[in-house]
Amino acid sequence: MRLLFPDVPADHPANSAMALYFAANILGIGNAATPFGLKAMQELQTLNPTKGIATNAQCMLMAVSTTSITLIPVTAIGLRAGIQTEGAAEIIAPVIIATTISTITGIFFTILFQKMGNWKWEKAVAKEIAAGTLEINDNYIGDNPIVLPEGYKCVNADEKKVSW
Repeated sequence: MRLLFPDVPADHPANSAMALYFAANILGIGNAATPFGLKAMQELQTLNPTKGIATNAQCMLMAVSTTSITLIPVTAIGLRAGIQTEGAAEIIAPVIIATTISTITGIFFTILFQKMGNWKWEKAVAKEIAAGTLEINDNYIGDNPIVLPEGYKCVNADEKKVSW
């Protein structure tokens, strides 16, 4: 966890939620993993000083969950077993290979984009401040809050949100 999420403190509750999320995905029970993924993202949001810009840890969680390495594809095996009488589990090796490659690729590109200038979190925050659309997270518990320019007011601060 420390290698993938260096910005998350070791004792933060997000670590346990992410570990449970990864364990459920690795075992191939994606539906059971969803509540843990949502909890992990909520916990990571407490480390995010903004409301609308994902942190590096949140992007990494999304990359790993999207590629989701799977050792035992329980759902796929169950569906195959319902259709055919034998050979339902013969997809295990290809699934392990394919999901491992996709997860490594997702992690690689997430780290690469985090280091590139146009994709840096700080640059996204600066663009939001310049546009006047930055929203500060009221639930932020970190020790590095965003300091807004004096007299800064969000463009949408007094407008009501429109739902389509």
